[in-house]
Formats: sequence, structure tokens, C-alpha cells
Amino acid sequence: MMPRILAFAGSTRRESFNKKLVAIAAQGARVAGAEVTLIDLKDFPLPLFDQDLEAEHGMPENGKKLKKLFIDHDGLLIASPEYNSSFPAVVKNAIDWVSRPAPGEPSLVAFRGKVATLMSAWCPGRSASAGPRPLDPRQHRRHRAAGSDRRDPGARSVQPGRHAERPKETSGD
Repeated sequence: MMPRILAFAGSTRRESFNKKLVAIAAQGARVAGAEVTLIDLKDFPLPLFDQDLEAEHGMPENGKKLKKLFIDHDGLLIASPEYNSSFPAVVKNAIDWVSRPAPGEPSLVAFRGKVATLMSAWCPGRSASAGPRPLDPRQHRRHRAAGSDRRDPGARSVQPGRHAERPKETSGD
């Protein structure tokens, strides 16, 4: 059976480098034998996630459509820029809406059993940042666990799969 991959960019900008990157990656996945659905999050406009709004009006139609796409695919291919050391709001908002369970539905059904690839395009001279930074949430978690800021040149590094050593506690005596 051919794997079904949902691909999208975390940018709604028409000439986004990440839209170009995910299109190239989607073509590569097709060549490798996957069935790829390439979407633009701009085609699924959603209000900012708000539990009160959800309680009053339910999930928006575009949220339902997007969630069905997530559920119907085996994996995710995401090319996302970094905005302010994090994911863009459009990605976070889409994930927030897609993650909401319908009545009687298991938690996070749209993400169960999924394989995901997260990538980012960066063009020197086109960004105020010093260069590409990882968008991998594990990377952020590792650095927080180490009690450091990853931009701090003196920050401790934590190897994947390892835990940061906690500083020894001293008594107040």
C-alpha cells in the first residue's frame, strides 16, 4: 500500500521559500512512491483557537476539513519558517484546531500513528536572524531541560536521547 502524505508550508506568503521547499519535498516523496496531498493553509482560514468559541459554535468547517485531511493521511511533511524563535501562528493555530476531539472521539486522533518530517528553508541575507535555527520541539525541550538559552555561547549541550544533569542542590545552611 502506498503511504499517504499530507504536505504543507507553515507560511501563507505567496512567494514563501517554505512553500517552494515543501513542493520540492512533496515531489521527492511522490518519486519515492508516496501519494502526496499538497495543501496551502491559506485555503483553510480559521479563527484563532478559543475554547469559548469552540463551546459556542463547535469546530469551524475549515477545521473539520483540515482535521479530516490529517486523519486520512499516514504522515505529515511540513516546511515551516521560524518566527520569533518559534513556529508561525498559522501552524500553531491549525494544530490547535486539528487536535480538538469531536464528542466520543479519542484524544489526538488526527496525530495517532503519524510520521512527520519538519523542515525549514532559510535564505542568507533575507532574514534578520543569524541563521537557521532548529524548529524541532525536542531541541527546545532539551535546552530548557539544561537550563540554558540555545543562543548563549556558553550554554550546555544535551545529546539526543540523554538528559541534562541537574545542578546539585545545596542547603541554605
